[in-house]
Amino acid sequence: MLDAPLSAEEKKFVGFWRLLYTDSYRIKDGKEVFHGDKIETRAGTSYIIYTSSGHMMVHLMNKEGRTKYAGAQPTFDEALKTFRSYNGYFGRFVTYENQNPPFVYHSQQGSTTPGAYSEQKRFYQFTGNVLRLGGPPNLNDKGELAGGHLYWERQPAIQ
Repeated sequence: MLDAPLSAEEKKFVGFWRLLYTDSYRIKDGKEVFHGDKIETRAGTSYIIYTSSGHMMVHLMNKEGRTKYAGAQPTFDEALKTFRSYNGYFGRFVTYENQNPPFVYHSQQGSTTPGAYSEQKRFYQFTGNVLRLGGPPNLNDKGELAGGHLYWERQPAIQ
């Protein structure tokens, strides 16, 4: 695999990251009015990978409720349950570290959701070996900005 001409900031992303947890928040008039608990529904079974070739991929899978099929082929209900417990996409990535706040674009080239290929804007922050990603918040019906974060832990090299 050939390396892409990544910026110093993009090189910080390169690696294999495991999901620790997610959380949510709401902001009104510039003040945080709610910060949700850590949610670990997909912790330990979800990964995001950034490569030195400038590509990325993310696999989000529920850690519970995924059971082995009763037979060699899944029933319709088994297949539907499996599909609903997994999401993923892949594509290229590029950072905009000079913006405030800095963000990374995940340019989807493929996804488990057909036709959902798009630019996924993710604000980011590095704290030690943890990468926090979050999409732009949305305005809810109470006039609050509502959003969430995913916290990823860089995985060490296999020994």
